[in-house]
Formats: sequence, structure tokens, C-alpha cells
Amino acid sequence: MRSQETVIGGLLPETTYSVTVAAYTTKGDGARSKPKVITTTGAVPGKPTMMISTTAMNTALIQWHPPKEMVGELLGYRLQYRRLDEEKMNTIDFGKRDHHYTVTNLHKGATYLFRLSAKNRAGPGEEFEKEITTAEDVPSGFPQNLRVVGLTTSTTEVAWDPPVLAERNGKIVNYTVVYRDINSQQDLANITKDTSITLTNLKPDTTYDIKVRARTNKGVGPLSPSIQSRTMPVEQVFAKNFRVNAVMKTSVLLSWEVPDSYKSTVPFKILYNSQSVEVDGHSMKKLISDLQPDTDYSFVLMNRGNSAGGLQHLVSIRTAPDVLQSKPIATNKWYYIVVVPAEQSPSSPTARWRTPDEMELDQ
Repeated sequence: MRSQETVIGGLLPETTYSVTVAAYTTKGDGARSKPKVITTTGAVPGKPTMMISTTAMNTALIQWHPPKEMVGELLGYRLQYRRLDEEKMNTIDFGKRDHHYTVTNLHKGATYLFRLSAKNRAGPGEEFEKEITTAEDVPSGFPQNLRVVGLTTSTTEVAWDPPVLAERNGKIVNYTVVYRDINSQQDLANITKDTSITLTNLKPDTTYDIKVRARTNKGVGPLSPSIQSRTMPVEQVFAKNFRVNAVMKTSVLLSWEVPDSYKSTVPFKILYNSQSVEVDGHSMKKLISDLQPDTDYSFVLMNRGNSAGGLQHLVSIRTAPDVLQSKPIATNKWYYIVVVPAEQSPSSPTARWRTPDEMELDQ
């Protein structure tokens, strides 16, 4: 089967044509289709000429002349422009008698792309393109979102975002991080090309004031608002006598002691079988529930602030098997006998336990 479409060339612009289609065989032509009336579009204008001059006031004067090759009636012009590092174009349409325009609010130290085309009834024509770069300056804004992303006893890692686009005033070549112990008047400074840095050789358990500023080839910008960060204290014996107080079918009561000298508020962490739970270290006990009966478990107690390889405590247990739910039948098998206290809890005088696992394990 042959193609059922074709391109008709050699037509005149802005001309109306009547088109019909007929099938034919070796015996002759068939009936013709109903005529289709179409009108060709006109040719678009050629490329205009454009001149651009920038000023120190963040503006650019755009001047232009009509195309040398003008087809049809000139209806006006279309100007489009954007920063090269942005996607969205700004579009402005002008009348046929307009021949200049001043673009305002350009950013310093930025490269812009300008496109100008003339328009007739067929639409915009060929575009004249030109790039300009505005003069650089020192940043007028400070880096954004300064934050702490990591801590140890002697280091603090901070990160930030560049100044907002309109306030960079050129390419940022580096950043200066200014910091000091809040009990000292002496500022320290580190320079980096990245948007993060690790401050080293800090004192343990000490609060630092931290700021950052950006630099272009013209100089440095303003300092950001400061943040404060406290390094971690030196590791100390955080707990002792980690032990198991009671083991049931689906729960276990763990306890430990903390020395009087331990004042940290950093929570402890208990790790077991790929799970973890945080607990107030000064509570000195934790009931771990939702365990599986007759299963081996290892519990690791550690200070959440400790790095890998720090002080840890380990205990291992096996939970009790399921207690029979019905009256045992006399056989040669062994049974676990669970004794439940007859006295009720003073805090819950109406409490009733249906199974031993409902008891408070620290009673």
C-alpha cells in the first residue's frame, strides 16, 4: 500500500488553494474528493539588528533596527531574555514603531542571553541573539541556612547554602567560616571552596559561635547570622552493672547503675537483634516487650553519643517458652510452673492478671 500523504511544494505565500484527491488504476482515474480550501502562511521576517549597552545601575539599554529582508507588513517586535543559569525566559512584545527598551533589575556578575525577532502576520521571524555579562561586585548577601551536621568531642561539621542568586554579584570563589569559643574574644577562620567544612582541634564540651561569609573576585560579603554548637564531652564511664532483672515469655526487665559523677543528658541506646530503643540513662531500668517466646536475645547498652568502639555493656538471655493454656495431662514431659503473687499492686487494687506476662516485671 502506497503512502496516503504528500507534500506539495512551490506554493506562493499568503495564497488560497483548492486541493482535491483522486485514486487511479491502470483503467483510469476514479472520482475526485470534495475540494479542500487552504491558505498558505506568509514568509516570516528576516533577522533584525540589535545593540546592547549596560550601565552601573543594573540596567541594559536595548536598541534595534528593522530587518533588511522584510516580508509583508511589519507588525512589531518580540524581545526575550534570561540569565544563562536559569531556564525561564522573560518575554516582552513591542509595536512596530518601538526601537529601544531599558531592561532593569539585572544581577551583577551574571551572563544574560537576549533574543530579538520582528513579527508580521505569519508570526515572529528569525532571532538576533546576543550575550552580555554584567560587572562583578562583592556579595551583597550572606550564605543561607547555616547548620551543624556532625559533632564529636573535638570537631564540628557545618554546612550552608550559597547566598540568594540576586545577591551573589558574581561567581562565588570561596567561603570563610569564622568561629570562636563563646568564652573567648579571639576569632578563628577557615576558608573552603565547598559549602561545608569540618572545624577541628576544638575543646570538648565547649560552645562555639559560628558564622560564614562568601567571596567573589571583588571581595568578601557580609557575615551570616551566627549559630552556636557545643562539642561533645569526653567519654566517661556512663553505666555499670548492666544486668537482667527478670525474664518472661515476651518481655525482659533490664537494669543498670550510673555513677554520681555522670551528669550527661544524652540518652542511652539499647540494641538487640537488629532493633534499637532509646532510654533515659538516669531511669536505670527498661522493660523490653514484644519479644518472641523461647528465643535467644543479646542486649547491648551504650551511650548514644559514643562513637563506634566506645564503651558498651552486653547481656544475653533466652525468653521463656509458651506456658500451656490448658490443664496439663499426666505424661513424662517437663513443665514450667509460674507462681503469681496473691497480693495485688497497691497502685492498682483492682488489677487482675490472666497470664503472668501481664504482671509488672519490676514488682
